[in-house]
Amino acid sequence: MTAVASTHLAAPINYFAPALEKPKPQQNKISAAPQSSYDSYLLYLEDKNKYQVIPVFDPEYNYLGNSERLYNQASDALLYQRTVPEAFYAEIMTYQDRNLFALYGAHFNPEHIRNMARIFGAERPMNRPEEWLFIIEGVTPYSYLGTSYPEIEYAAQSAKAWDIPAVNIIPYYNDWQVFSELAAQVGSEKAIFYLVMFAMQTGDIPFVPGKGYDNELITQTIVKYILFCSEQNIPFNIDRLNALFPINDAKYEQTAAECWDIHHGIRNRIARENLDKLLQKYPERKNILVYCGQEHISVFGE
Repeated sequence: MTAVASTHLAAPINYFAPALEKPKPQQNKISAAPQSSYDSYLLYLEDKNKYQVIPVFDPEYNYLGNSERLYNQASDALLYQRTVPEAFYAEIMTYQDRNLFALYGAHFNPEHIRNMARIFGAERPMNRPEEWLFIIEGVTPYSYLGTSYPEIEYAAQSAKAWDIPAVNIIPYYNDWQVFSELAAQVGSEKAIFYLVMFAMQTGDIPFVPGKGYDNELITQTIVKYILFCSEQNIPFNIDRLNALFPINDAKYEQTAAECWDIHHGIRNRIARENLDKLLQKYPERKNILVYCGQEHISVFGE
């Protein structure tokens, strides 16, 4: 292991090949075409022989009065973040003895908000909050105050209004346990390189049109991982890391192909462990709203 005190990042590192603007998304991992939605989700009315399609933004069903605003906000975000595949899915599933109303696919997709509104209108969790649990990827105790993900904000505000627990069970892509396990399998240098590119794709390291990425922020992110390796005695070599740069399409695709499934496999294994613990904590909550990215829906499969 190379001691951090005696290492340095090449200054300045040319992080990008001249032709590269943004890392490409994993188009092969997420279908770009919607397969199903709640467009045909029908409200079961008091008259057992009558069904009615739910108007998404009708005031009767728009309980918090903000789904349309957040839908438009998500639409704007999707237009800006063009690397995000526009896939969205909705599905009723079962896990153990629970009913799962699952929304998954690309983050920022405004259709997730439409589908949440439809589920709320049809299932009316506000009338039976003690039977419901929301499992929302990325939600925090403060998401109801506003987040960069409108669909998470909408779910969090609904949960708070109706006193329903909203919990995230999926570890973040850069969680330290996730990084440690990924580094053990692919090497710390490649893990750092991959997670930096992942941060660019998620927007944590933002791309500004006309300016590109912030090299200082990239360097800070890399140093954070190097310091963690030093503190945790994780083998690391600065020369091997520097050799991975500059980023270009070929390097990105090669590294993503090697790390993508391993990375998500680690996160999903931890998430399944968290899910089982959560269901033990809430045995009486038989209905669960699930929102997550496409790569995590397998967590909820039997």
